[in-house]
Amino acid sequence: MATRFSLRGPAWLTDRAAFGAAYRAAIRAPLDSLATTIKGQAVSAYSGTRFAAGFTYRTAVSPYTELRLFQRDPLFPYVEYPTRPHLIVPRAGGWLRWVAGGSAHFARTVHHPGTKGRNVIDPILAAAAPRFAAIVTAAVQEAATRG
Repeated sequence: MATRFSLRGPAWLTDRAAFGAAYRAAIRAPLDSLATTIKGQAVSAYSGTRFAAGFTYRTAVSPYTELRLFQRDPLFPYVEYPTRPHLIVPRAGGWLRWVAGGSAHFARTVHHPGTKGRNVIDPILAAAAPRFAAIVTAAVQEAATRG
């Protein structure tokens, strides 16, 4: 006579829809809290600039859990990230014009020295990554124990 031993997995393994619903319920509030914190840090880093008011975020849980921070101003990448030295030329083939020291200046081309870039958003997201991983792990555990 043979003796059999068997183990059964939790119920959520057979009912993926119920697990997904439990996961979404468990992760929504902590993920929104983290997103609000990240957005606040970005706004604080750019306070006093035209970019401070333009930060938004979006969270998604399906098919992947993600948190995205957006800044829609087209000039933002040139302030946040470094640029190489480059040549500025007029669009219509005419002259470049700017005012400095109360007088107008004209040139056909200008050599821009490049910018250093602020580089503040990447460290904010890197610092938030462990908390994001902990939130996802906790939500999976909570959804698994509900089943």
